[in-house]
Amino acid sequence: SAGFALTLYATSGLRTWSAGLPVERPLDLFWSSGLAAVGEGIVALSAMASYEPLLLRVGADGTIEANVELPTRISTVALRSLPGGGAVSAGTASRDPAPADRSEDLVVARHGPALDEVWRGYAKGPGSRFDQAQGLALGTDRVCLSGASSWPGASWESATQAVCWDLDGDLLWSRVVAGPTAESHASAVALSSAGELAVASAPY
Repeated sequence: SAGFALTLYATSGLRTWSAGLPVERPLDLFWSSGLAAVGEGIVALSAMASYEPLLLRVGADGTIEANVELPTRISTVALRSLPGGGAVSAGTASRDPAPADRSEDLVVARHGPALDEVWRGYAKGPGSRFDQAQGLALGTDRVCLSGASSWPGASWESATQAVCWDLDGDLLWSRVVAGPTAESHASAVALSSAGELAVASAPY
């Protein structure tokens, strides 16, 4: 039996508590993909290669308050907390139902304080077959995701992609942006207080 472990340390460095969640299925590349402080507790996001990821909420005393399995096999990238409770997760996933070419898109989801999914948004690069999420930025009125879009040609080609949604799940814009080479991917994103998005790219 294996599981997900979470430990909280005080400001002195002493361990306050540890919490664990047993996994009632074979261990298959099970790891933590993100942590976010939500209210007085902590929300942890797990990712597994062959199973749906889990959202785990732990209270301030280390008690497991909620354990939610996400309804799709998302290759998760990051988790951010929202003011007033809830969180945003992002990654890469096939749409439901899965397309015939088994392509994957960028995906972001908003979760309520009870970890219920409020909305989910997808974005696909122009002509792309596989998109790979790389970075997540959360602002006061929007959430932005960066990654790489790739598609088959004479050889596999790729481009940097950046996408922003508002906090109600409406798509604001999606762009394939310039990188240092013809084949690049975004490695990080950051939002300014004015809502401007900075995207860092690297050769693919």
